[in-house]
Amino acid sequence: MRVYRLHALLMSSLLTLLLSVQCFGQEGVAVGFDTYIAELNAQCPILDGENWSLSSFTVQGDTVQVELLVPTNLSMFLSMLTSKNDNVRRLWFKQLRHYGDTWNDFVQRMIENGRMLDLILRPKDTDTRATVFFTPDHLLRFSEEE
Repeated sequence: MRVYRLHALLMSSLLTLLLSVQCFGQEGVAVGFDTYIAELNAQCPILDGENWSLSSFTVQGDTVQVELLVPTNLSMFLSMLTSKNDNVRRLWFKQLRHYGDTWNDFVQRMIENGRMLDLILRPKDTDTRATVFFTPDHLLRFSEEE
Protein backbone atom coordinates (compact mmCIF):
# COMPACT_ATOMS: atom_id res chain seq x y z
CA MET A 1 0.00 0.00 0.00
CA ARG A 2 2.86 2.38 0.82
CA VAL A 3 4.46 1.76 -2.56
CA TYR A 4 1.18 2.65 -4.25
CA ARG A 5 0.94 5.95 -2.31
CA LEU A 6 4.56 6.79 -3.03
CA HIS A 7 4.02 6.05 -6.72
CA ALA A 8 0.87 8.22 -6.83
CA LEU A 9 2.68 11.05 -5.03
CA LEU A 10 5.63 10.90 -7.42
CA MET A 11 3.38 10.81 -10.48
CA SER A 12 1.30 13.79 -9.33
CA SER A 13 4.48 15.74 -8.53
CA LEU A 14 5.93 14.92 -11.92
CA LEU A 15 2.70 15.93 -13.66
CA THR A 16 2.61 19.24 -11.77
CA LEU A 17 6.22 19.92 -12.69
CA LEU A 18 5.65 19.14 -16.38
CA LEU A 19 2.57 21.36 -16.58
CA SER A 20 4.34 24.29 -14.92
CA VAL A 21 7.34 23.92 -17.26
CA GLN A 22 5.03 23.79 -20.28
CA CYS A 23 3.17 26.94 -19.18
CA PHE A 24 6.44 28.72 -18.42
CA GLY A 25 7.79 27.87 -21.87
CA GLN A 26 4.73 29.32 -23.60
CA GLU A 27 5.12 32.71 -21.91
CA GLY A 28 8.35 33.36 -23.81
CA VAL A 29 6.73 32.52 -27.15
CA ALA A 30 3.51 34.48 -26.71
CA VAL A 31 3.53 37.87 -28.37
CA GLY A 32 1.18 40.60 -27.24
CA PHE A 33 -1.52 41.52 -29.73
CA ASP A 34 -0.32 45.12 -30.14
CA THR A 35 3.22 43.84 -30.74
CA TYR A 36 1.88 41.42 -33.35
CA ILE A 37 0.13 44.30 -35.16
CA ALA A 38 3.35 46.35 -35.05
CA GLU A 39 5.21 43.39 -36.59
CA LEU A 40 2.61 43.13 -39.36
CA ASN A 41 2.89 46.85 -40.01
CA ALA A 42 6.67 46.50 -40.32
CA GLN A 43 6.12 43.96 -43.14
CA CYS A 44 4.07 46.45 -45.17
CA PRO A 45 3.49 46.81 -47.99
CA ILE A 46 2.27 43.24 -48.32
CA LEU A 47 1.64 42.81 -52.03
CA ASP A 48 -0.98 40.90 -53.95
CA GLY A 49 -0.33 41.72 -57.57
CA GLU A 50 0.69 45.07 -58.96
CA ASN A 51 -2.19 47.26 -57.78
CA TRP A 52 -3.24 45.59 -54.52
CA SER A 53 -1.37 45.84 -51.23
CA LEU A 54 -1.89 45.99 -47.51
CA SER A 55 -0.12 49.24 -46.73
CA SER A 56 -0.54 49.58 -42.95
CA PHE A 57 -1.83 48.00 -39.75
CA THR A 58 -2.56 50.24 -36.74
CA VAL A 59 -4.41 49.86 -33.44
CA GLN A 60 -6.95 52.44 -32.29
CA GLY A 61 -8.42 51.27 -28.98
CA ASP A 62 -10.21 47.95 -29.59
CA THR A 63 -10.15 48.42 -33.37
CA VAL A 64 -7.43 47.50 -35.83
CA GLN A 65 -7.24 49.70 -38.90
CA VAL A 66 -5.91 48.05 -42.02
CA GLU A 67 -5.26 50.18 -45.07
CA LEU A 68 -5.71 48.39 -48.38
CA LEU A 69 -4.35 50.01 -51.52
CA VAL A 70 -6.70 49.12 -54.41
CA PRO A 71 -6.59 49.81 -58.16
CA THR A 72 -7.42 53.38 -59.19
CA ASN A 73 -10.40 52.35 -61.31
CA LEU A 74 -12.26 51.21 -58.15
CA SER A 75 -12.55 54.83 -56.98
CA MET A 76 -15.68 55.41 -59.05
CA PHE A 77 -17.38 52.40 -57.39
CA LEU A 78 -16.12 53.04 -53.88
CA SER A 79 -19.45 54.06 -52.36
CA MET A 80 -21.07 50.87 -53.64
CA LEU A 81 -18.08 48.76 -52.51
CA THR A 82 -18.27 50.13 -48.97
CA SER A 83 -21.99 49.96 -48.27
CA LYS A 84 -22.87 48.64 -44.83
CA ASN A 85 -24.12 45.13 -45.52
CA ASP A 86 -22.85 41.59 -45.13
CA ASN A 87 -22.54 40.95 -48.87
CA VAL A 88 -20.00 43.78 -49.17
CA ARG A 89 -18.13 42.58 -46.08
CA ARG A 90 -18.09 39.03 -47.45
CA LEU A 91 -16.74 40.29 -50.80
CA TRP A 92 -13.82 42.06 -49.10
CA PHE A 93 -13.20 39.17 -46.73
CA LYS A 94 -12.85 36.80 -49.69
CA GLN A 95 -10.60 39.28 -51.52
CA LEU A 96 -8.32 39.56 -48.50
CA ARG A 97 -7.88 35.79 -48.35
CA HIS A 98 -5.50 36.24 -51.30
CA TYR A 99 -2.93 37.34 -48.72
CA GLY A 100 -2.80 33.73 -47.52
CA ASP A 101 -1.44 32.65 -44.15
CA THR A 102 -0.59 36.20 -43.12
CA TRP A 103 -4.24 37.23 -43.44
CA ASN A 104 -5.63 34.00 -41.98
CA ASP A 105 -3.41 34.27 -38.91
CA PHE A 106 -4.38 37.95 -38.52
CA VAL A 107 -8.11 37.13 -38.64
CA GLN A 108 -7.72 34.29 -36.14
CA ARG A 109 -5.93 36.58 -33.69
CA MET A 110 -8.55 39.30 -34.21
CA ILE A 111 -11.30 36.80 -33.29
CA GLU A 112 -9.37 35.47 -30.27
CA ASN A 113 -8.79 38.99 -28.97
CA GLY A 114 -12.32 40.24 -29.70
CA ARG A 115 -11.06 43.10 -31.86
CA MET A 116 -12.94 44.96 -34.55
CA LEU A 117 -11.54 45.63 -38.00
CA ASP A 118 -11.77 48.90 -39.85
CA LEU A 119 -10.71 48.17 -43.43
CA ILE A 120 -9.67 51.41 -45.10
CA LEU A 121 -9.77 51.26 -48.89
CA ARG A 122 -7.54 53.73 -50.69
CA PRO A 123 -7.49 53.74 -54.49
CA LYS A 124 -3.97 54.07 -55.88
CA ASP A 125 -2.87 57.60 -56.89
CA THR A 126 -5.87 59.27 -55.19
CA ASP A 127 -6.63 60.93 -51.86
CA THR A 128 -9.98 59.14 -51.67
CA ARG A 129 -10.63 56.78 -48.76
CA ALA A 130 -13.57 54.67 -47.67
CA THR A 131 -14.04 52.13 -44.92
CA VAL A 132 -15.68 48.78 -44.34
CA PHE A 133 -16.24 47.84 -40.70
CA PHE A 134 -16.10 44.25 -39.35
CA THR A 135 -17.06 43.12 -35.86
CA PRO A 136 -15.45 40.00 -34.35
CA ASP A 137 -18.75 38.22 -35.12
CA HIS A 138 -18.44 39.10 -38.83
CA LEU A 139 -14.85 37.82 -38.90
CA LEU A 140 -15.82 34.57 -37.19
CA ARG A 141 -18.84 33.97 -39.42
CA PHE A 142 -16.99 34.70 -42.67
CA SER A 143 -13.96 32.60 -41.68
CA GLU A 144 -16.24 29.64 -40.92
CA GLU A 145 -17.98 29.91 -44.31
CA GLU A 146 -14.90 28.86 -46.24
